[in-house]
Amino acid sequence: MSRISLVEAYDNRDVIGQLVRLREDVNELQNILKDIDPDGDLTNVVTKTGDQVIDGIKTFVGKIVADCDIIQLGGNYETHAEQVYSKNDYIVMRDEAVSGLAPGTYSGFQVKKYNGSDDARLVVDNEGVARVGDLNDEQPLMTRDEVADMTSGNIVVWDGVNKKAITSAKAVGDLVAGSGNIGSDVIPVKIVNGEAVAVPNEFQTKKAANGQTFGYVTFGTNSYNGVFKSSMVPLPGADSLTLTLTSCSVYGISTPPLSDFTIETTPYGFWISSTASDVSGRTCNFYVTVSGGV
Repeated sequence: MSRISLVEAYDNRDVIGQLVRLREDVNELQNILKDIDPDGDLTNVVTKTGDQVIDGIKTFVGKIVADCDIIQLGGNYETHAEQVYSKNDYIVMRDEAVSGLAPGTYSGFQVKKYNGSDDARLVVDNEGVARVGDLNDEQPLMTRDEVADMTSGNIVVWDGVNKKAITSAKAVGDLVAGSGNIGSDVIPVKIVNGEAVAVPNEFQTKKAANGQTFGYVTFGTNSYNGVFKSSMVPLPGADSLTLTLTSCSVYGISTPPLSDFTIETTPYGFWISSTASDVSGRTCNFYVTVSGGV
């Protein structure tokens, strides 16, 4: 046999060996595919192209980069994310809703353990009122008129028709005429069952000529840290005045000593506080001396 024939025979044996090994690999792959896809129609195999439906629970470890649109459907699902970004102007809640919220239910955002223990929510109820507060204690937010329609320095009142705060035609200074007297066109009120009720003349606060203010206040029925507060007494600039309680006669009980009462002031008036629990819900006829005004 020539030298060339020997080389060709060797090469042929090598090719035959490779073919045998290839056939073995194909057989092994076919056996694997039979376990994965027994019907042989590739329905149980995820392919790189084409439309497919993947059933069951699949867990991906590491990172998934989706360079495509993601459409998520289903009645019950959760999305956990560290941060959510959107280029759109709105986040839509209750998509495809066919009925309104039930009374006492809300839609919005919930913040877990904002103070380490309690959850808070910013939500909207079935009347379109925005609410914020602790879970199950969400309180309505009060809106106001547009800035262009508000008057700086004027008294803010509630517009029940449009359900918002607006400024009235009265400024804070209109509450007084001269040295602390209540203006004749301002009627003192008290809150009864959530509504403002005019206070009878005999119970209105007056300013005596000798710098003494006197009138009537009613203590609240709920205490804070054991302190009961009275209704507010209008007196602009009260926080810059020196007010001294000289008398406080409480109706229906034996009046506690003056040491049980204190005066707290604001820029718009003052109220009387008491640590005596039996003043709860009762009316007090008070006298207060006022000094330090112009």
